[in-house]
Amino acid sequence: MMRNPSSSSFTIYYEHLVNEIQTDCSISSMNDRSSDWSSFRAVWDTGATNSVISNRAVDRCELIPTGLTEVFQVNGPPFVANTYLVRIMLPNDLEFHNILVTSSDLEEDDADVLIGMDIISQGDFAVTHPNEQTQFSFRIPSEADIDFEADIAG
Repeated sequence: MMRNPSSSSFTIYYEHLVNEIQTDCSISSMNDRSSDWSSFRAVWDTGATNSVISNRAVDRCELIPTGLTEVFQVNGPPFVANTYLVRIMLPNDLEFHNILVTSSDLEEDDADVLIGMDIISQGDFAVTHPNEQTQFSFRIPSEADIDFEADIAG
């Protein structure tokens, strides 16, 4: 397969099996291009339609709300949350602009950012566990099918 010169990717290797994919990420306000990036831990969640940031991240980045939206969650009633327009930088300098995120109380988790399908769906996302060690790869833009059934069929 020929590599797309405009593609970017990263792979995270864990020394054991993990049941939660975490990476480093940075956030910056979309409204203030001169603002510095702030570093956070992110959890990747294919069950989340959109990305979410903690209230702590909102405060640290001095973000200004752009509006309100109703948020639906798995284990609780819907609630209204502020929205923010941000830039998100993932490992290996993969940068996303104009990402509309909501704020929530993620502080009880080990991360301040939840990466949802609004970002994941823009590329190829793969999690494997060779030798009982988790590997996670992400690439943008999407370049190829990943078909384990075809691989086995030969």
